[in-house]
Amino acid sequence: MICCSFANAQENVTTFGLMIKPIIPSNLLRAGDVSITSERENLKLEMSQKVGYSFGMIVRMGITQNWTIETGINYTKRNFNVNIIDDDAQFNEDLEFAIFGYEIPLIAVLNIRLGDKVFMNTAFGASVDMYPRYANDFGDATEYYVYTRRQLVYQPALIANIGWEYRTTEKGIWYIGGSFHRPFLPMYLATVGYMTDTYADKTETMLTGNYLTLDLRYYFHEEPVKRKTRQQRKKEKEDEQKKKDVFYRPGIDGKK
Repeated sequence: MICCSFANAQENVTTFGLMIKPIIPSNLLRAGDVSITSERENLKLEMSQKVGYSFGMIVRMGITQNWTIETGINYTKRNFNVNIIDDDAQFNEDLEFAIFGYEIPLIAVLNIRLGDKVFMNTAFGASVDMYPRYANDFGDATEYYVYTRRQLVYQPALIANIGWEYRTTEKGIWYIGGSFHRPFLPMYLATVGYMTDTYADKTETMLTGNYLTLDLRYYFHEEPVKRKTRQQRKKEKEDEQKKKDVFYRPGIDGKK
């Protein structure tokens, strides 16, 4: 009975949470190295995604004992590194740059009980990604640079998630898991420029924006909202109507 009561505690619950997601560089699912190649044989370019982060607020709405809906808003910073090697000039330099954005996710979460207080959940949904900056310049324009140009202000993306959470009765929910974020379209066009006394090279590549994260969350404790039955709602309407009705009381003057 205690277990059943605790399971029901997540139904009809709307709670708020805080989240931080370190971005993990990985070539899995194209969330690491970026393909970029110069036409010059002496020039080698390597671009990769580095550790970044995302943080924000979550709103969780309990639909049933097993299903919840989550939304919110996140701020995301993707960090990249470009390595430029010129074999002829013995030139080797690294250049770091970052892409900033916001995300509004909407995901459906399936909760699976593993113990009295431990749950595993899987989630899938979509997100609207927003990129406020149109273009960014990085580096020394006299020798090398990276120029990034936004493709669209708003872009759709897919989200997949798996995680585990520890639910307490009074101190909220602690969560750890992982997520994969995949935009439908490339978010930025990156141009890497390299200049010498004899020539200038310009190479372009698309930044897909894919990333993997380690999810750390905390949900505040909230009590379930008790839904009223049809009979209760009907009785409340009748009581309200009685207060509005005007009754004539018997009397000599016949006044209300």
